[in-house]
Amino acid sequence: EFKKQSEPPMPNDLYETFKILKDLGSSQPSLAFFNCGDNSGASQGHKHLQILPLKHDDKPQPPIKKLYDEIHDRKVGKVLRK
Repeated sequence: EFKKQSEPPMPNDLYETFKILKDLGSSQPSLAFFNCGDNSGASQGHKHLQILPLKHDDKPQPPIKKLYDEIHDRKVGKVLRK
């Protein structure tokens, strides 16, 4: 069933993304993101989330990696509370 990228992700979309991130675990640090409009750079009409693998080495990384590295207490599935 076709779903537009402009529609918000549903709970099942988020759950499936979480399962993938959890399966990757600490052996493959990754970020998942959902861009849903022209201003966010969405280029596909169909709904999808993207998983961006990050590397442990010093080779070129996506700019978001710097922010990822600043999360010192990160763990898949952990809820952070302020």
